[in-house]
Amino acid sequence: MDLLPSLPAFAPLAEDQVRDLLIQRERLLPLGSEGRPKRGTPDKLAREEQRQRRALEGLLTDTRSARQQVFERLDPLVRAGQLTRRALLDILYPAPLTPYPERLNEWVREKFLWFDEQGNPDPQPTAAILLQRALDPRKRKLPTLRSEPRSFFCWRQEGRGKPPIPYELPLVGTSENRRHPGYKMRPDPGRSLSILQTVWKGVAWGDKNWLVYDQGAICWLGEPTEDTMVDWLSPSEMATLAGSSRQEERAERALCILAAEFVAHHTLSL
Repeated sequence: MDLLPSLPAFAPLAEDQVRDLLIQRERLLPLGSEGRPKRGTPDKLAREEQRQRRALEGLLTDTRSARQQVFERLDPLVRAGQLTRRALLDILYPAPLTPYPERLNEWVREKFLWFDEQGNPDPQPTAAILLQRALDPRKRKLPTLRSEPRSFFCWRQEGRGKPPIPYELPLVGTSENRRHPGYKMRPDPGRSLSILQTVWKGVAWGDKNWLVYDQGAICWLGEPTEDTMVDWLSPSEMATLAGSSRQEERAERALCILAAEFVAHHTLSL
């Protein structure tokens, strides 16, 4: 089964975290009552794909509710500038558990966690870690250490009427500190105006380009001018923007119009 089209639905989890959770979910599924077919037979292959699909569906259902809980837990901390190491440890090890501060350093070395300019946990990898731990009942560390830090996938649409495609938000280094490097998500604008959309509302933390709405967040990728937005909106829709005097406000209102079209992509096409 090709997992790539489904990855945006699991944001803010990175691809390796999703695959790790799916492997565990598939192992826990009960075997069918029809017994084990011989290896390599069509029945065997079909049943393996069915198990993968069941694991995927179950993980997606659990991700939706757990993601909202993670967002509600972190959002007030991030907005108040209170997502500190101490605050994260308090979440990871609620009383009466004994905190294990070294765990944060382990995740930094394994490139699952990094810090912001103030030395506090960056909210994006923090959210991914908390979401994975909420979805994984095993008491263990995260997947195998990474060679590079990873971000999550969103949907990218190159033009109205074109199907959104999975797009992993690129990370760029923001710190020269080799011991505690920092990273930010900086997508490549490309040659023409496009749109990014995600189910993860936390993507807007510290990035004013994202417009948050009920089902997630959406932003322009490129410069939304009158000439470029006309390719995205109908004449009647463009006319509704005329009441806004500032270009920034018109661009935001255009996003509100387009956001409704992406709601269907919050679920998997299984």
